[in-house]
Amino acid sequence: MTWQLAILIHQILETIFALVYRDYAKKHPKDHFVTNAVMYLATVVPFGIVWSIAQGGFSLDFPVSIWWFFGLAGLLFALGNIAAFKANTKVEASQFAIITRFRVVVIVAASWLLLGDTLTPLQFLGACIVFGSSLSAVLLTRQKKRKSKVGIYTVIAVLSAVFMGLAITSEKYILSSVNLATYVVIGWGLQAFFMTLLANRQLARVPALIKDGSIKTILLLGGLRTVAGFCFINALQLSNNASLIGSIAALQVILVVIGGYIFLNEKKYGVQKFVAASAAFIGVILLVN
Repeated sequence: MTWQLAILIHQILETIFALVYRDYAKKHPKDHFVTNAVMYLATVVPFGIVWSIAQGGFSLDFPVSIWWFFGLAGLLFALGNIAAFKANTKVEASQFAIITRFRVVVIVAASWLLLGDTLTPLQFLGACIVFGSSLSAVLLTRQKKRKSKVGIYTVIAVLSAVFMGLAITSEKYILSSVNLATYVVIGWGLQAFFMTLLANRQLARVPALIKDGSIKTILLLGGLRTVAGFCFINALQLSNNASLIGSIAALQVILVVIGGYIFLNEKKYGVQKFVAASAAFIGVILLVN
């Protein structure tokens, strides 16, 4: 497989995931904990273990202090995924995709403040553009009716972006000390652990999800996310150019807006969302280069 094919498959699968995820969350608004727990336990972690073994297995030969960052990243990813599901129960997939580009700003800011990364003028400009596009998506949710709860869910979407941004920053630090195979087993395993811990009593919903067939969609979502993730990793390894892959991956926000318009009937504010998505894409390119 070439890196071009790998990143193309990644983009398609992540777009399908976003659309199916939104549709499922809207129909199962109270299953935010159990959905993520089952998705990781049934698909992400098992596939991760198999992939790690194929790569030569994982190692525990790393500083003890890294375990704290493993735990932090696992918890943050769990909270980010749960918040993402909750937000998708009310926020359109296209709007959510734009809002959560804000995580790139969080990654750059956290890496600058905590890891000592440098920030160029172009990256600062990119951060401002992404922030502006995310803010414009949030403002689209202003409702005339005071009883509307949509505004609350956009805040949850922003929180998801913050959690994810901090989690990826922690992940970045971890990967400076451990290999990818090790991170996949331990990192993904801890994410599943925290999601299961947070799910708690909701796990009793599993038999009902199996009975009504919802489990099939959860497994589909897990499969999409896992294969998309491995395609992204493959593209990085084959191209050896993180900036290029990151720039192309940023196109997903535009694909989700188009997909939401076509398949989920998300036509309200269509032009505004496309402009915001395009701005976010440009901003991300400036940030990752």
